[in-house]
Amino acid sequence: MSDRSFLTEVVTQIGILALASALSFSLYHVGANMYRNFSHPVSRSIKASSCPAADRLSSVWSSLTPHEREIANGLVLPDSIHHSLEDVGGNEDAIQQIRQAVLEPLQYPDLFQSPLDSSDSLSSSVSVLEPSRGILLYGPPGCGKTMLARAIAKESPQVAFLNVKVSSLGDKYYGESQKLVSAVFSLASKLSPCMIFIDEIDSFLRVRQSSDHEASAQCKAEFIACWDGLIALKDVVLVGATNRMSDIDPAALRRFSRKIHVSLPDEKSRNQIIRNILSNIRVEDDFDFAQIAQFTEGFSGSDLLELLRSATQKVIGECIERRNRMRHISQDADPDAAQRIAVRPLATSDVTTSPLYVRKPLPAPGPGSGSTPAGAGEDVSLEQLLSFIFSRFNSPIPPSNPPSNLT
Repeated sequence: MSDRSFLTEVVTQIGILALASALSFSLYHVGANMYRNFSHPVSRSIKASSCPAADRLSSVWSSLTPHEREIANGLVLPDSIHHSLEDVGGNEDAIQQIRQAVLEPLQYPDLFQSPLDSSDSLSSSVSVLEPSRGILLYGPPGCGKTMLARAIAKESPQVAFLNVKVSSLGDKYYGESQKLVSAVFSLASKLSPCMIFIDEIDSFLRVRQSSDHEASAQCKAEFIACWDGLIALKDVVLVGATNRMSDIDPAALRRFSRKIHVSLPDEKSRNQIIRNILSNIRVEDDFDFAQIAQFTEGFSGSDLLELLRSATQKVIGECIERRNRMRHISQDADPDAAQRIAVRPLATSDVTTSPLYVRKPLPAPGPGSGSTPAGAGEDVSLEQLLSFIFSRFNSPIPPSNPPSNLT
């Protein structure tokens, strides 16, 4: 075989392999789109619900793009939520602000429209009646920011609640992430009135830097442009939750016109949270809710849940141990005797002896935390700090007026 014919054969084989690879990729892409179009699981769950948001999604389902259908998987139905705003202990001020900033504009849009005629020159300007398009819930972890967002969806079933996970906005193919970001807002516009909720939004809208990857920077730019671009979205509000507000890009943070602080519960709120958690648990008649609420200063709602879960697991463990002993004793006489041993009521001592029942130091104020403890407003110099430390160890170096926030 000549060199020329051998080279021709090699080029032919390479061409066949390239054609097969391109055909395989095309078939995969077509198959993925067909799966998105016809076999997406959200289409089956929506049909089983009768809420207004589900009806609106069903009516526009056939016109949705593949990317919109993928985002539609995050639609939260009110039937799947089992708590309301009344079940959230404490943070009455935050709940009231959420009602005013989120629920009322979406439930009563006619009250937030400008009475000026569209021909008036002032109607093209921003109206003070226009509701906020961005609400940021910020505060320490475990204080119920996500729970508040879910309660909003339960409170207003006619408003579509779109829960967008940050991971759902990423795609391995170049340009697909921007299409997913755009699909979030186009889908919300089709489902309006709609609320978009993004938890841990700081992980997505982090401060932009020159070292950022090109795809990440483009996603952030696309998100901000779709959210607050030239064409305003009607009856669509974005709600984000974070415990690191200082990490959010300033351009995105500016668009959150309402920032609502969800703080650690006070003693009264902790008492209410404990009662809500134990509402379906048998407790002793003299169970001291006030003692536990007073001791657990610095606990978040999540911390209280874990504390009470630890106590109830201890009671259940005692019941299991008693049943096992009864099975060993009366295995032949009465095989069902062990099953008749019930779980005793929860006692205050079960909670106070839990390993999680320890005092927590109050969280130090971080950047963007929105809280400052008493006495922390004074600057402390290095000389004052060293002088104060030496004075505590009875050093001969005399202390020079230690600052009030170190005593």
